[in-house]
Amino acid sequence: MKTIISILTLILSVVYADASTFVLCEGNYASSNASLWSLNDGEISEAPGNPVGDTGQSLTVYNDQLFVINNGSSTIEVYDIFEGNLSFITSISTNYSGPREMAIHDGLGYVTEWYTNQIAILNLETFEFIGAIPVDGMPEDIVSDGNYIYSTITMNADWYSSDKVVKINPITNNIEDIFTVGAGPGQIVIHNNVLYTACTYYDASWNGYAGTSSIDLNSGEVTIADYGITYSYGADLTILDGNIYRTYNNGIIQLDDNLEVIEDTHIYGDFSGVYSMASYDGLIYLGITDYVAPDDIIIIDFETEEIVNTYSVGAIPGSFAFWDNNECSNGLMADVNGDYIVNVVDIIEIVNHIIGTDSLDENALCVADINEDGIINVSDIVEIVNLILG
Repeated sequence: MKTIISILTLILSVVYADASTFVLCEGNYASSNASLWSLNDGEISEAPGNPVGDTGQSLTVYNDQLFVINNGSSTIEVYDIFEGNLSFITSISTNYSGPREMAIHDGLGYVTEWYTNQIAILNLETFEFIGAIPVDGMPEDIVSDGNYIYSTITMNADWYSSDKVVKINPITNNIEDIFTVGAGPGQIVIHNNVLYTACTYYDASWNGYAGTSSIDLNSGEVTIADYGITYSYGADLTILDGNIYRTYNNGIIQLDDNLEVIEDTHIYGDFSGVYSMASYDGLIYLGITDYVAPDDIIIIDFETEEIVNTYSVGAIPGSFAFWDNNECSNGLMADVNGDYIVNVVDIIEIVNHIIGTDSLDENALCVADINEDGIINVSDIVEIVNLILG
């Protein structure tokens, strides 16, 4: 059975190998030199229309479109993706709201905004804002688990660190719950119905603090790991082989169930200036910077821990996004838990979603819909069983 699964994974990797990586370089503050880059078939190229704005903040892929959020110039640049290539569509003004991140839920974009202390709702067909959800503080990262929307509140309105994560009902646009986590919550990942957030903040003397928090979305139980004053931890989290990894000491490292580091899982600690990190299809992407262009992205094979390639890009590569021809933002079809193996574990996750024990996030819903009928049901399970059995 292990051999069959390995062959199946290889076949799926080949079928969905038509993928592109997009890199957003933040650029220098107030210099309007944020830049966008595309990586296709081993070749890196600048996107049309560079520079894209001031202080490039984040990237989101949805329905063969790429959304680029610029925090400094307060715009969202929209591109069409065709066979991995970009063509510019439009620029959306957010009226100097200080936009940060965007999550997609039910065809709408939910955009966190610092200066308005709200989450703006964007119609992704008309590119018009149709509403907003006020929050108490500055919302940072935002995700959907398919049922609810979660956002970190990284700072209060007075610019001092917050310690809150809000749970939003997208039907009513009301905040249904507020969780107290570690100070300075930022990036979020959801795995096995547990929300993880990386926490970083500074005190009045500019001492740097770090921590990681988790929220069990079934029970509401919060776990907080406080690492104290430290500059070892970066701000990015990812899921690799079913485990949570965080940027750490110029590389990445796995966190255990108590959110503490597992020292012998440290991958590459000899890079100088690791600024950002993401993972996709068994590869680790690191953004390396000395804050002056050109900077580099380094791609590492997770299994072998070998460097696959290095590319030169603009100043301060801070965000990554991935597109492939299965129209899911990340992962292989049928690989519901994101461990790059299709097996009975993926089936169990789908069953739990169907019976309501658990809920799949938006990307997991995408890869679980094997027959592409827009519904996750027993037909998809039968398709996966047939794939596993050959």
